[in-house]
Amino acid sequence: MIKNSQFDPTELNREREVILKEIKMYEDSPDETIHELITQNLWRTAALGRPILGSTSTIQAMTQADLMDLYQTQYVSGNILVCLAGNFDWEETLKSLNKHLKDLRGGDFSHKKTNPKNTFETILFQKDIEQVHLALGTPGISHNNPLKHAVILLNAAFGSGMSSRLFQEVREKRGLAYSVFSYHSAFRDAGIFTIYAATSIDHLAKVLDRIHSEIIRVFRKGLTKTELEETKEQVKGNLLIA
Repeated sequence: MIKNSQFDPTELNREREVILKEIKMYEDSPDETIHELITQNLWRTAALGRPILGSTSTIQAMTQADLMDLYQTQYVSGNILVCLAGNFDWEETLKSLNKHLKDLRGGDFSHKKTNPKNTFETILFQKDIEQVHLALGTPGISHNNPLKHAVILLNAAFGSGMSSRLFQEVREKRGLAYSVFSYHSAFRDAGIFTIYAATSIDHLAKVLDRIHSEIIRVFRKGLTKTELEETKEQVKGNLLIA
């Protein structure tokens, strides 16, 4: 598949239909759509602002020639990373890799730094459903930033998991939301920190107010020493499980 893909038109059309159905499924799911909207709103025309699945129009227009061009220019030795995990013999694995990948096309993939421009706007997307889904987003950091581990800890304490501040203050103590959490997505050139909540229209204002209060609290006072140490253990535990 890596070395000799031909992208047979019949198989291509079959996969095209699968992806179109997947796009439709995401469009029918508000809790998925909201996360696409937040990145589109922040990065607009930059590549990071486009949906990973593509759009209905781009998938329908994709040709065999388009895929072959992408395949031949990007699937080269300088742009491939082999990752191994589990119980394996290193020397035997290395021999196998050298045998099967020795004639892989050479070359380096030239990455063009995008430097996406951040934009801010409130977007309302109306749908005939019972819940209100909201997302608040702000620029984060890239995965090369030395502060990335601090952001991981901050997010874990602030909004990731049932012991986080957001979950405890918004859902556990006040019952204002069905779901509430935060996450940070780090990319090569940029990042985004997102807070998400699903609530009722009656509780929307209270949820926003509580989220705002928690943002201000962590901004002004940070994390307590106990909270930080507990969060470190939580993150380490999650890494071991993963």
